[in-house]
Amino acid sequence: MMKDYLEKAKDILYNISDYIIMFTIILAIGLIIGWRLDILFPQTTAMVEPNTLAKVEDTNSKTIEKPETKSIETKVPKKEEPIIITVSIPKGTPSSNIGDILLDNGLVASTKEFEDKVQQLDLEKSLRSGQYDISKDSSLEEIVKIIANQK
Repeated sequence: MMKDYLEKAKDILYNISDYIIMFTIILAIGLIIGWRLDILFPQTTAMVEPNTLAKVEDTNSKTIEKPETKSIETKVPKKEEPIIITVSIPKGTPSSNIGDILLDNGLVASTKEFEDKVQQLDLEKSLRSGQYDISKDSSLEEIVKIIANQK
């Protein structure tokens, strides 16, 4: 009889030890994945100094032309060509920093307006890095669509 109790206790111990080992392995795997998950999906992107974020080139050059003859003076209204600003957006730049780049180049009035328009158009995940030629008189929506390659 005592032998039966010892056998049952031994069986229970073996069964429980299997479950303890399985639980320990699952817990270890969960901890390792959780520990390394922040590397796969970082909360913030690498911060770059604002001075090095954007390269700006003003491609609008004005030349002064002298009329060939002074006898005929006609005033033809000239259409001013839009000022084109080249904006460079580094890879991995979040929308708030893209807004800062555009603000520094005078393309947007505020970073908040840019972020609000991006959210309104649902293009948060569509913003792309690269070099963009953007007209100074572009609307905020046009600018967002250009950077999201929607235009």
